[in-house]
Amino acid sequence: MDPEPRSPKPHPRAEQDQDPLLSLSKPAGWAVTAVTAQAELISATVLSLSHPFLSIFFQSRAAPSRFARAASTALRRVALGLISATYAVACLLILTAFAFLLGVFLVRLWVEDPVLLRRPLHLDYTQPQPDAVASIGRSPARGRAIPSGHTVTVSLRLVMPDSGFNRHVGIFQVSTEALSSTGRVLASSSRPCMLTFRSFPVRLMRTFAMSFPLLVGLRAETQQLGFEALRYGEGASKTEAIRVRVMPRAGTMDLPQIYEAEILLRTRLPRGKEVVYNWKWTFYLGVSMNMYVLLLVLLFGCFRPLGIRRNSSSRVNSDGFADSSGRWRRERTEHPWSEIGESSASNVAGDVSISGESTEDDGPPEASES
Repeated sequence: MDPEPRSPKPHPRAEQDQDPLLSLSKPAGWAVTAVTAQAELISATVLSLSHPFLSIFFQSRAAPSRFARAASTALRRVALGLISATYAVACLLILTAFAFLLGVFLVRLWVEDPVLLRRPLHLDYTQPQPDAVASIGRSPARGRAIPSGHTVTVSLRLVMPDSGFNRHVGIFQVSTEALSSTGRVLASSSRPCMLTFRSFPVRLMRTFAMSFPLLVGLRAETQQLGFEALRYGEGASKTEAIRVRVMPRAGTMDLPQIYEAEILLRTRLPRGKEVVYNWKWTFYLGVSMNMYVLLLVLLFGCFRPLGIRRNSSSRVNSDGFADSSGRWRRERTEHPWSEIGESSASNVAGDVSISGESTEDDGPPEASES
């Protein structure tokens, strides 16, 4: 019997090449593969990104005149587009600013502002009861300083020295009156006033604590009295002045020492006007938007040359199409039956020609058989 053929033993080098783990263990295997894959990816990305620019470059070199013509046309269109956009934005900005100013002006004609006046008082101490009159004046827009229907509040501020004489005077009376142009008293009120009481130890400690500011002149030994002196409603008779009078208490003739005095006049709007005044910015915005829309309609309706002009070729084509369509309609209305006869005759002639061509193509059956 023949001996069994022995299979050749694999070479150990071939076994190592077939094993993937052994191929990965070599530095020249997976490292080179990873580097080449990354290089291919980067090169493909660079080529794909630079392809449009390279194509434009080669086209410009191949046909410089055509590229220059296309580039000049594109630049001209871009320039015209930028000029048109700038022109439109400038017109809209000017229109917006004008609409806002017009809206604010219209709302200001409707909305009233509260009145705030500050007037100094100069008391006349030559009289037994010193008084001072502060003129309110009048507004050039409304004709009167305080509009009718406002609630007027008059506050009085007195700056008095913290002296022993004023502490000795104690309480005194202050009277406030609202006068009309004829001198009639519209409203009046009277209230007592006095300095804030401070005992001797408190005044001594206060003086010691504030000695440096007092010596330097940053503070003064004074007291300020501020209070609401008068409140009334403005009616048909307009207020022209406010009079303040200082009166001593009963049984004495001593009057307080006063450095300076002033009144602060404030008014409050009626309920409806106060709501409008508090929401005036909302009304500004709403009226301005309405004015903007109205001005925009007027701009495109009455000032059409300021807008963008149409193309002349498109206008000519549209006019020619309109003329041809109108001429066709007139011919159809004048000769309706002639078109029908011509169309029927052409149809019959077409049928006859088609049948003749079919007979010629078919031919006699004998000839076809032969």
